[in-house]
Amino acid sequence: MRLGNVWKEPVKTIYERTYEDILKVWIGTDGAQAILQYVYDNSDIKFHQSGNGCEACIEVFENPKIIPFLREHYDDWAKKIFFI
Repeated sequence: MRLGNVWKEPVKTIYERTYEDILKVWIGTDGAQAILQYVYDNSDIKFHQSGNGCEACIEVFENPKIIPFLREHYDDWAKKIFFI
């Protein structure tokens, strides 16, 4: 996951900015496996599941179908994160 460039801005700034990205908040609270489980339960997108959190995170960001799916269904999954 790309968060920023520590050579161009302070680590604290990069860290604090991650809370502006709801997908990163979801990864931080529930883990990338939860995101893949949501995609699995709500779509027909095929992907590789593993027990490794790093591999799950890579799958979320590198599978060309997952991010567009999450954008399309934002209102559904975002309310689960913030308990709306």
